[in-house]
Amino acid sequence: MTYTPGHAAASPYPMTHARILWDRLTGTVSATSAAEGFEAALADTVETNSWWQPVAAPASWQIEFASAQTVDAIGIGAHTLGSSGASARVEYLSGSALGNLLLYSQDFALWPTLTGATLVATAAPDGSTDARWLTEDTSTGMHYLQSGFTAVAGRTYTLSVYMRPSADRRLRLALVGPAYATPAVGDVGADGQFYSTSGTTAVSSVPVGSTGWFRVSISATAQASGTANVRFALLDAAGNTSYAGTGNAIRIFGAQAEWRTFAAPYIRSLSTSATSYWWAVSDDWLLPSDNSAILHLFAPVSTLGLRLSISKVARIGVIGTGRALAMPRRG
Repeated sequence: MTYTPGHAAASPYPMTHARILWDRLTGTVSATSAAEGFEAALADTVETNSWWQPVAAPASWQIEFASAQTVDAIGIGAHTLGSSGASARVEYLSGSALGNLLLYSQDFALWPTLTGATLVATAAPDGSTDARWLTEDTSTGMHYLQSGFTAVAGRTYTLSVYMRPSADRRLRLALVGPAYATPAVGDVGADGQFYSTSGTTAVSSVPVGSTGWFRVSISATAQASGTANVRFALLDAAGNTSYAGTGNAIRIFGAQAEWRTFAAPYIRSLSTSATSYWWAVSDDWLLPSDNSAILHLFAPVSTLGLRLSISKVARIGVIGTGRALAMPRRG
């Protein structure tokens, strides 16, 4: 159960909305990893004295339904996510695949081109230290990070990245190279919003909870078949692409390029492009500060399964999925 303070628009009296996970669904339960005596099925009960616990992390627990179900909530109880320092992500099974055409999507040190800049590890929105400060050096010129993928003429591709704005620097997302002889660019300001675009079909900026991060994206149609270079470039406060660096920086994490007209949920890629049918319910992660029970609400989805992925080894005693009932008064 969760409470959301608020008030009735047509009444001067305060009102608290209570939401209860009431339609708990059943299905086939499994996990990518389970320690002996801590099997996945133990978290599919209401008892808090038995747990699922993976042998190694990252790990995922999932439930698959016999037929499509509407789901808008997951409850997590008797867990040690907070004390373990683990993050969690809720994903649903989709009928279409996600794809990330970039390699090493958050291992930026392995990208082929880094010009006029250095990379320094820092805290990421998923609770890891996989984010990087894209830090300009003191040279005069451009300061950017670049990789690429193979594009097909006439297809619309979307480039996205998590970024945390800076008061001193702007971030440019760009699609350039043979597939984009006329570059597609989008410039993000100190407020995390796009203030200038060129050659794009769409742009988007979505805040990542209350973390101060944004997931920003640009979409553009490839003009020719060939290499599409993706570039994240620093701009000075005036929006210049070439300037004398002074050591300023912007934090970035989790890049994705996909053949799609909008940014789908992020999936990590390593040495090859990535594909998955599991879509995250939002662009952020659960970052529990303690071991209190969690009721996580999200936009309703019709799905054949739900998955909870955790970043570190932790035990979870109860996982419930289903629908949340909203009540117009105190519970």
